[in-house]
Amino acid sequence: MNNTNDILTLPPCQSSFLWKTSWISFFSVIYAIKQKHYDLVFVPGGVLIFSLNYWRYPVKNSYRRYLDISYGLIAFLYQAYRAKDSQYQNIYYVFAGSAFPCYFISRYIRNKVWNISFQGIWLSTLFHSFIHLFGNIANIILYSGEMKKFKNIVFY
Repeated sequence: MNNTNDILTLPPCQSSFLWKTSWISFFSVIYAIKQKHYDLVFVPGGVLIFSLNYWRYPVKNSYRRYLDISYGLIAFLYQAYRAKDSQYQNIYYVFAGSAFPCYFISRYIRNKVWNISFQGIWLSTLFHSFIHLFGNIANIILYSGEMKKFKNIVFY
């Protein structure tokens, strides 16, 4: 696993921080169960599993990285569809949508500032952690309100 050819996305200190912030999804899992939104449990649950798996040793261009990103996007699309016509639809979309700029800001800082300063590495890491934070705040908001039950959804 610790191959000398592996190029890490972040140094161990920052990847450890993101591994820890990935655990925020655990609270969304528990809350989805408590609110009886069982079909949505797999959204933060899968994000939790794939995120922890990636950030434990974040190798650039690894299958674990692409699984983490792909699952996160697919889970978001499913949940965004489920959020349609829910009680807190608009505020959910605001918080969930706030995570996307954080990703691009994190990448920008990483690509433009990283080599310039140590603070750039942490700033990039902080913006990535906001993805975890805003996404899970959005989850809690969505799960707090009334939603159509999964069995009542008409798929086109």
